[in-house]
Amino acid sequence: MKKSLFPLSGISYPNSFLREQRQHRPWRKLTKWFFCLLGILIVLSLASNLCAATQDEHKLHVGSPAPKIEVTKWIKGAPIDSFEAGSSYVVEFWSTTSTACKAAVTNLTYLSHHYKKVTFIGVSIDEKDQRLVRPYVEKMWKKMEFHVAIDKQTSFTAHQGYMAVNWVLAAHKRYVPLVFVVGNDGNIAWIGEAKNLGVELQKLSF
Repeated sequence: MKKSLFPLSGISYPNSFLREQRQHRPWRKLTKWFFCLLGILIVLSLASNLCAATQDEHKLHVGSPAPKIEVTKWIKGAPIDSFEAGSSYVVEFWSTTSTACKAAVTNLTYLSHHYKKVTFIGVSIDEKDQRLVRPYVEKMWKKMEFHVAIDKQTSFTAHQGYMAVNWVLAAHKRYVPLVFVVGNDGNIAWIGEAKNLGVELQKLSF
């Protein structure tokens, strides 16, 4: 009968004994499954990171070039078709159905008086019916001392228009009043809640 040698001890064992010992090592199967599972988890992690990186490339954030201005009409103030180089802008998104937006109007008007070199714009978005925007603005006319426009939608009741999609949703935001500050280089300098705008404008030294 052929025999195999155990390399460490020099003790010889029958081949049948060694085969029997191998058959009673369940940890080998567990080890195999463990490394298979580990490999799958690594692949999923890499795929997840790649998807997150791809999504982040399309996300609107501080430092991104400001998107275009596409609105249905300007209700108050001269139309602004584009952001001029060397000029700074505050773009606030609001809705007639939001009580917080109504309260933010006073603050935006106050800041527009304080920062005269900055152009302030209010864009109405996500309206149930855009035909209600003009009466709302006319009622608030003396309080809204800044440019006011209505988002470009496919219909009066289409909700998400160009500005809502390419500004608000592109920044992964879901609330109003939401403010974007566009610096004199044409890039987004700040994104945040309207109530924090005054502090941020001081930081930006406008």
